[in-house]
Amino acid sequence: MQKKNPEFKANNQCARDMFNVAVGIVRQLSIMAAPLILVSKNRTPFSVLIGLFILSSCILKRNCFNRLDAD
Repeated sequence: MQKKNPEFKANNQCARDMFNVAVGIVRQLSIMAAPLILVSKNRTPFSVLIGLFILSSCILKRNCFNRLDAD
C-alpha cells in the first residue's frame, strides 16, 4: 500500500478507536432507552440513563472529538 501511496500511515490508535466505539454504543443505547423509561415514570433508571449519556458524552469529547485535528 505504501508503494502506491507513500503518505499512507498505519492506524496506531486502534485500541483507542475501539474504546470510543464501545462508549459510543453505550451513549446511543442510553439516549434511545431514556424516552421509554420516561414514559414508564421510573425516575431512578431515567436518571441513571441520563447520567450515562452525560458521562459518555464527556468521555467522547475528551477522547475523540478534541483529538480530531491532532490526528
